[in-house]
Amino acid sequence: WNKRPTLAERFWAKVDKTDGCWEWTGCLFSTGYGQVKLEGKTSLAHRVSWEMEHGELPPDGWVLHHTCSNKTCVRPSHLVPVDRQTHADTHKLTGTAGGRHDVPTDPGKRSSSAA
Repeated sequence: WNKRPTLAERFWAKVDKTDGCWEWTGCLFSTGYGQVKLEGKTSLAHRVSWEMEHGELPPDGWVLHHTCSNKTCVRPSHLVPVDRQTHADTHKLTGTAGGRHDVPTDPGKRSSSAA
């Protein structure tokens, strides 16, 4: 009898943990963000990581900003919730504006493949 792996086991098996970023090694959206399929829904890997660590996602209108500027990073300590305007302003200041950081709330519509 084989026990089905837990969500955490499945998720972390696709992460390469280093002293810096924790790189998502599974499938990626065309935007460069990690994707994972959970209960039939495709989700952003960094948001799943945040939710596993903190129990809930930031409120509507807020996004998780990668302080490391690495879209494949899922290390919770490299993510910080910010409102959309602050997020946009940060990317303008750092020269990463227009880098497709504007992933929609339901990114599952972008791709049918998943981790």
